[in-house]
Amino acid sequence: NGAFNSTHEVEDSINYPHLRVATVKKVIATEPQEDVPSKAPNYIWARSGPDAISLGDDFGWPSATCYYFGREIYKQMDGEVPIGLLTSCWGGQRVECFSSP
Repeated sequence: NGAFNSTHEVEDSINYPHLRVATVKKVIATEPQEDVPSKAPNYIWARSGPDAISLGDDFGWPSATCYYFGREIYKQMDGEVPIGLLTSCWGGQRVECFSSP
């Protein structure tokens, strides 16, 4: 909870309905995988809002930097373009692992 004015930011997160967040569950694999499991038990992508950007629980959004970056893109596009933010909090992971060839 190191974000400035975090309580307001969490409450404000409901105002970005086309902003989606997903957090990858930590699972070890010895070879490339076709899919990754979600850290959330019942869904993969969550709509921006206090439940997805909550503080202090096991599924809280781990990167304020990522969220703020995505939110600014969302605002610059006037909320007309859906934005998806993916978090995988393992050091040393390359972003190419999560994109199509």
